[in-house]
Amino acid sequence: MKDLISYFSETFNYLEGIIIENQLDKNFENKLNEQKENLEDFRNLINQYEKDMLDFNSFESIGSDETLDKLMKIHKFITDFEWHISEISELKDEVIKICSSKRE
Repeated sequence: MKDLISYFSETFNYLEGIIIENQLDKNFENKLNEQKENLEDFRNLINQYEKDMLDFNSFESIGSDETLDKLMKIHKFITDFEWHISEISELKDEVIKICSSKRE
């Protein structure tokens, strides 16, 4: 089974191909470069999450500092995941908007 970063990479590659093949707005070059950096950051984030998940095998008291620290790590990872998803979604929305306008 593929991992999440593979799906994101394939999605990005498809969007990049559309942009390049159709010689869309030059502003996309900066957006593509930024998204490439974001994909690498996302890959690193997932790797770090996998490492940190090893610490989540034990359960402590609900009021312990360790439990709160683990919950805050989970919160940070989920927030970061959401941000990366929204970034590629914004790029997709811009490509859809341009493709739709070309059809009219």
